[in-house]
Amino acid sequence: MQIDVMEHGRLTPTGARLFAESYDLIPYDDDVAAWRIRFGLENWAQLSPGARQAMWREVQAWSTVDRRATAMQEILMSISNPDGRFAAGLWLHVLKTKTSHNSAHRPQGRE
Repeated sequence: MQIDVMEHGRLTPTGARLFAESYDLIPYDDDVAAWRIRFGLENWAQLSPGARQAMWREVQAWSTVDRRATAMQEILMSISNPDGRFAAGLWLHVLKTKTSHNSAHRPQGRE
């Protein structure tokens, strides 16, 4: 049985449903987070609001680890789909604001 998730370069309704279900099954997956976030942003217009929210939660979770924050910024800046690029730009702004806010409130070591 073949399931068509893409048609003419666009995510099909079935593909969008399966993408959303991937978050229902595994809300955060370190092994596929980068791919899933990039794929979702490139297919932003076809996703449900719930899938978009799940992606944002995964972006935030993945970005909390310092070594991944730069990689997430690169992913968000690499999106070519205009709809996804707009969402990625907003997310990037929020992440940068959180990062600068958190670093301003970190306790300083003794000198």
